[in-house]
Amino acid sequence: MKRKLTAITGMLCAAAMTVSMAACNNKNSKEAEVSTFVSLDINPAIELTLDTDNKVVSAVGSNEDGKVLLYGEEGLIGVDVEVAVEKITDLAIDLGYINEDNKVVQASVTANGEVNASNIRAKIDAKVDAVADKAGINVEVQTLDSYSLNRKLDEFKAKYPNNGVIQALTVPQFKLALSAAETGEVTLEAAVEMNTEELIKVVSEAHRQIEAYATEAYNKAKAEAMSAYDIAAGLVLDGVYSEFYAKNVISHPTTFYYGAAYQAYKLSATGFNAVADVLVFAEKIGNYPINEARVEAVASALGLTADKVELLKDSDGNITVNSIEAYADKVFKNLGETEEVKQMQAELTAALGYAEADVKAEIEKAIEKYAPQIETVLNAATTAVDTMKGALVLLPEVVTNQVDEAVKLFEDVAAELKNVLETGTLNEATLRGYADALNARADEILVNINADLSDEEKAEINSRRAELEGKLADAKQKLESAVTEAENKAKAQIERLKGERAA
Repeated sequence: MKRKLTAITGMLCAAAMTVSMAACNNKNSKEAEVSTFVSLDINPAIELTLDTDNKVVSAVGSNEDGKVLLYGEEGLIGVDVEVAVEKITDLAIDLGYINEDNKVVQASVTANGEVNASNIRAKIDAKVDAVADKAGINVEVQTLDSYSLNRKLDEFKAKYPNNGVIQALTVPQFKLALSAAETGEVTLEAAVEMNTEELIKVVSEAHRQIEAYATEAYNKAKAEAMSAYDIAAGLVLDGVYSEFYAKNVISHPTTFYYGAAYQAYKLSATGFNAVADVLVFAEKIGNYPINEARVEAVASALGLTADKVELLKDSDGNITVNSIEAYADKVFKNLGETEEVKQMQAELTAALGYAEADVKAEIEKAIEKYAPQIETVLNAATTAVDTMKGALVLLPEVVTNQVDEAVKLFEDVAAELKNVLETGTLNEATLRGYADALNARADEILVNINADLSDEEKAEINSRRAELEGKLADAKQKLESAVTEAENKAKAQIERLKGERAA
C-alpha cells in the first residue's frame, strides 16, 4: 500500500483556510454501499461510482477537460445514473465537447454482476443517444477502448509476460485498476489482483476526497507544501522521546536508548515518505514537455502539418505525452478502426516511446533537487544514532546487543540511501520501501516506550509535544499559504477554461 498525501488533512479541515471543506467533511459522512464504476470518455473523461440502487455516489473529471465540464455543477450526486448522464451529455454539448467533429462517446460499466452492468450500460447508451438526438447530433456510443488505455495496457502486459492475471486483463478491467492505482492507495500491480468490489470502494472513497478544482499542478503544489511541513514537523516532534530519556537516564538506566532509537527510525520514515509524496508527481512521465524533434515525429505519425501542431498543446501551452494522447484518443475514436488508423497508431506508439525515454532522463535530473531534503533527514537521524552509540559503554551486554541491532538497521538503510543519492537513482518506490521498514521498527519501539513509561511520564511527554507543536506556527502558516495559493490558481484556470468554452 502506498500512503496518502500525509495525515495532516485533519488539521487542514480545522484550519481557517480556503481549502474545500466538502472533501474533509465527506470523511465523516455515512459511506454508501458502492457497487458500480462508470467511465465516460467524451474527452472530457468522467468517472462515476454508483450505489446498489444505481444512484451516483461520486462524480469526478479524470482529466482536465473533465474537471472543466463538472466544475461548479450541482445535481449529480444522489440522482439516478440516467439523470447524471443526461446532465453530463447536455453539458458536453453546451460546452462544445460533443460536436460534428467529436461525436463518439466511449463508455464502460464495471459492476459486481454482469447483468446489472449490462442494464446500466444500456441505460447510459440510450440516454446519451436521446440527448444528442435532441441537439441534432448523431452520436455513437462505443465500448471504452481508447488509444491511450490500450497503449498503457500493452506496456503493462509486456512488463509482466508471465502473469496470467495481467495477461487476461480487458480494457475496462484495466481502467478500473488504473483508476484505483491513481488514487495513491494501491500500486497498479496490487490493484489488478483485487476484486471488483474492493477496487470500486477504493475509487469511490478517493473521489470523495478530490477537490473539484484539483488540477495536476494543484496536486503537485499541495504535495510539495505538505512534504515541507511534514519534514519540519518531524524534525521538531520526533525527538520528544529522545529528549525525555536524555533527561531521565537515572530513572531509566537500561531503556534510555529507546528515545534515540525511535527518533532515528520515525524521523527517517517521516522524511522519506514526505519526499516520496512529491516524487509521485515528479515521476509522472506524461506531464513533461517533450522536445521539438519528438514533437515532429508525433506530428508526422498523426499526419499533422506544421500549422496544426498547436492542436497537441495542453491548456498551459505545452506538448506532453498526456496532451498528445488526449488529442489522439479523440481523433482515433472518431476515425474508426481501419488499417490506416492502425498504422498511424503504431507509428505514434513508437514516437511516444522515444519521447518517454527522453523524459525519463529529464526526470532523473529533476529528482536531484530533492536530495538535500533527504540528506537533512538523514543527518538529523544520524545524530540520534550517534547518541545511542555513545551510550553503549554505560549499558549491560544484553542491552548493548539490542542497541547494536538498532544501530545496524539504520546505518544499513542510510548507507544504501546515500549510495542511491550518489548514483542518481532516487525514486518514490525506493523511499517507500525504506520508510515502511523504518516505520515498522519505530512502531515496535513505541510499544516498548509505552510499556516503559508511567502515566505521569506520558503526560509530561504529551505536554512537551503540545508545547513543541506551538512552535510550528510558522511552518503551518507557510503550508496554509502555499495550499491557498495553489487552490486559487487552480480555480482561476478551471474557471477561465470553462468561461472560454461557454462563450
